[in-house]
Amino acid sequence: MMFAALLMATVLVAEPAAIVDFDSQIVPMLTHAGCNAGACHGAAAGRSGFHLSLFGSDPQADYAAIVSFAEGRRINHVDVAKSLVLAKPLGMLDHGGGEVLEEDSTSVAVLRRWIGQGATREHNGTSRICESILPKLLQQCQVNRWRFERSQGFRTVRKPT
Repeated sequence: MMFAALLMATVLVAEPAAIVDFDSQIVPMLTHAGCNAGACHGAAAGRSGFHLSLFGSDPQADYAAIVSFAEGRRINHVDVAKSLVLAKPLGMLDHGGGEVLEEDSTSVAVLRRWIGQGATREHNGTSRICESILPKLLQQCQVNRWRFERSQGFRTVRKPT
């Protein structure tokens, strides 16, 4: 009986973490860190061969830039810590923008989890960038960089001012 209770408790604790959503979690994190700003990889020509859409305006292109371009070398599925998308902004490798993420930050934990989960772009019930919102609200949404999740009502993620 005691063994069964212990086993059940272990199973409850060992539940897998929620899948990280690229559009609503990774793109806002890149925006918050300034990675997709005009002075960095969001510039018209990008920086050092890496181009992101300005302020995350095109998550599909950003996903391709991170996961597919440069022969996929920005993501290391075998050793997450060696992924360029982590190593450079953490200052572990030379990065023209310097150290823009902190090792013990929530952003780094989410990015590590996303890579560890396979670095996919699945939409887990979340909407794309405000596509189902009324046109007037859509315009405001694009200006403020809001993201919405249908499953929990409205949740905003903004770039700090």
